[in-house]
Amino acid sequence: MQYLIYSYSDIGNVRLNNEDSVLAADTINNDGSNTVIVDAPFLSAVCDGVGGENSGEIASYISVTRLKDINYSSQINMVEAIRNLHQEVLEYGENNPESANLQTTLCCLAVDENDNLKCLNVGDSRLYLHQNGVTEQITTDHTYVQMLFEQGKVTADEINAHPQKNIITSSLGNPLSEPIIDVFDIPQKLSENDVIFICSDGISDYVGELEMEAALSLETSFDEQIKALASLALERGSRDNVSIAAITLKRKEESYNE
Repeated sequence: MQYLIYSYSDIGNVRLNNEDSVLAADTINNDGSNTVIVDAPFLSAVCDGVGGENSGEIASYISVTRLKDINYSSQINMVEAIRNLHQEVLEYGENNPESANLQTTLCCLAVDENDNLKCLNVGDSRLYLHQNGVTEQITTDHTYVQMLFEQGKVTADEINAHPQKNIITSSLGNPLSEPIIDVFDIPQKLSENDVIFICSDGISDYVGELEMEAALSLETSFDEQIKALASLALERGSRDNVSIAAITLKRKEESYNE
């Protein structure tokens, strides 16, 4: 099967630089939009440099660059590969004191040579599956408020308004702890009109699942649907960088600038 990956990344409303980096198979994007058509196997990912730490943009770029270099197949141990990424980000900080403590999230979709889907996640960037008109968050955030929610100390409605909602509990490059790496298979292969999209919290903090469903049902091209998600986050006053990678099967009725 052939896949379409549309990536979009924007500095956003208030940030002075873009700490997000997006991987779409063999293409890295952190400024503007890009469309690629690829055959399996491939990797696609969003990495979001951790706000408040040094050189988040370097941490995210190192991570997507090393992912890009992986010749992915079902035989590759991606958990080990991500642990190696963590070590490389750590070593960069140790060798470059001006960038000490650089950190990043990582949310990755791996599609193997048999079109099987695997998700790997560190931090609070998210992967969603849109299927049969319904959008569902597949990943679980590694955040302090998510931990409070699982302990029953806050409700789902209280998460977004919590003053500590952006404190993450797992990242690549953290010198104090090894990353928690969630890895799981997505049981079903993609079918026509299914969409998987990975986004930074500059989008997910401002756009809900019902609004995602509305954008993906617009009578327009795939790239315009995804741009609509990013634009809504910016219109809502997103205070972070805005990045997304959206993956679907190549649609015969659309033409693309590859």
